[in-house]
Amino acid sequence: MPRSRHRYWWALLLVLPGPIALGVRHFERISTAAPSFSPLALDTSAGMVLIPAGTFVMGSPRPNSADQRPAHTLQIDSFWLDETPVTNRQFAQFVGQTNHQTTAERQGHSQVFDPHTGIGQQVIGANWQHPKGSTSSLAGRENYPVVHVSWYDANAYAAWANKRLPTEAEYEFAARGGINDSRYPWGHELTPRKQYRANYWQGTFPGGNQSDDGFLGLSPVKTYPPNRFALYDIVGNAWQWCADRYQPDYYGHSPTKNPVGPTQGENRLRRGGSWLSTATNHQLRIAHRSPALPSQTSNQTSFRCAK
Repeated sequence: MPRSRHRYWWALLLVLPGPIALGVRHFERISTAAPSFSPLALDTSAGMVLIPAGTFVMGSPRPNSADQRPAHTLQIDSFWLDETPVTNRQFAQFVGQTNHQTTAERQGHSQVFDPHTGIGQQVIGANWQHPKGSTSSLAGRENYPVVHVSWYDANAYAAWANKRLPTEAEYEFAARGGINDSRYPWGHELTPRKQYRANYWQGTFPGGNQSDDGFLGLSPVKTYPPNRFALYDIVGNAWQWCADRYQPDYYGHSPTKNPVGPTQGENRLRRGGSWLSTATNHQLRIAHRSPALPSQTSNQTSFRCAK
């Protein structure tokens, strides 16, 4: 075959659509093109977005952690998802009607990370109403994500609201916004055109947050642009609880449609990263997984609901 034809066939291979099937599992095609991330016109109701059914590649072939492998194709049915994390105002309504006492309130303390140093410690009196300790309050923070909530607290709120926590697969599908080949909800670059798209840690961790994004610690919901599914804070600001238990090898044998996680495992899953995530620890990447005890509470963990 003439040399020019060799070049032709290699060019053809480079433009084949992904993901490229390799048996049952798939590898994610990483594109250098900049996809469009303008929000789609989806149905909305009472602060929720109807996420359309679809097929996507979950995980990553080049992850920071082996628990994100193998990248595999899943089918997800349509579902509703809160457009933002649950706010302090919303959680206060729940507590006012149910007298719910959170895990942190019952145990008398919670983990507080210092926004100047990133160092955390258990602080007596810290809970959702007193995010820095007993002398702090929620004044002026009604529209911030509620924090110091455990997985149990998140489930209690969801049941009260006639909702549920999203599965891990639903969360990743929603974060991707219908585009497989992207590290972040907005593309491959963390700060495209030097614009911040999420609240995270800038600077050397834990030596000091430069807060170039404008916030030292949490930010109000809807501060940054939404993804293509019109979801805000889907990465950054605060970790968000998912319904699933955690097993590091679950991706190797999970169902291919609407997986709900393993039936055993002490830890539950959080997704999305937080204001403590950095440019180098990869926690803001869509595929990142963060297991935690369901009783864990801190000023970097929140949740949103699905139904």
